[in-house]
This record gives sequence, C-alpha cells and structure tokens, in this order.
Amino acid sequence: LTRIKRTVEARNSRGPISVADASGDGNLVNSRGHIEVENLTGALKVCNSRENIKIAGLEGKLNATNNRGNIEVEFCRAPAEDCQLTSSRGSIELCLPSEMGADISAHTDRGKIASEVPLTVVGEVSSSRLEGRIADGGSRIELTTYRGDIRIKTDKSVLGANSRF
Repeated sequence: LTRIKRTVEARNSRGPISVADASGDGNLVNSRGHIEVENLTGALKVCNSRENIKIAGLEGKLNATNNRGNIEVEFCRAPAEDCQLTSSRGSIELCLPSEMGADISAHTDRGKIASEVPLTVVGEVSSSRLEGRIADGGSRIELTTYRGDIRIKTDKSVLGANSRF
C-alpha cells in the first residue's frame, strides 16, 4: 500500500504487509508475515506474530505488539503522545532523531538493555530495566520484551547517511 492519504487498515494471516508514504492513522494486523512501514504520518497500531515489525520514518503515536518477532522503529519526529512497543519473544531496536527528547521506560526479563543515546536516569537502572530521560524529556516511550534485547540509538549512530535498519 503506497501513497495513501487516509486511514490505513490492513489484516493478513499469511504474508507480508507493507505500507509506504502514507498520511493518516494506521491499524495493521498480521499473524504469519512481516510488517513494514516507511514514512507514515499519523498514529499507528501494529499487531503481529511470528515475524518482524520494521517501521522507518514515523511521525506519530505508536502502539506495536509482537509475539515471536523483533520490532525495529525509527521515529523522524518526536511523538506527541506516549508510545508502547512490546515483544514477547524478540528484540526491540529504537532509533530516535538526535535532537529528540523523550522519557524512556525499558524492561526485559531475559535480555540486555543498551543505549547509545545519552540519558539521565530518573528511576531504576539495571541490566534488565532502565528508566531515563533523553534531553529535556517528552512523550513516554515504553519498551518491553520478555525474551530479547533492547537497543536505543539515534539517527547519528546509524551506519551510513541514508541507512535504515
């Protein structure tokens, strides 16, 4: 689905879902295929199982849930509302614009947390839990995985000027 200027709703059970260059809210549900989104302006809700979720160039609120797959997200602007990224058996990678502020809450049961972004600890910090503020803070971004690692980086830490994940 490309160049859509209204709400996007897609459901699939065996195969990929791909959305590019869309403006409007999105609701994407898949059970056995990956989900890819590039350049979306609007609130996005994504639910998947057994494959990865990859989102690049997001401007808006995000609620992403995955079972047995990784979640990779790149925001191009700070979301105006709180966001949740949850994976039961997969890693989470979050890429933020270098000038973006956010409040981060990250938790993993069986993995590690790494941040390439300077942040101020405002709560608990351990190898499996991190509560912190990037720059002056902003919307809260919750990252939760039960069996996977969490990595937080900025667009300046991405290899190559035009590189995605």
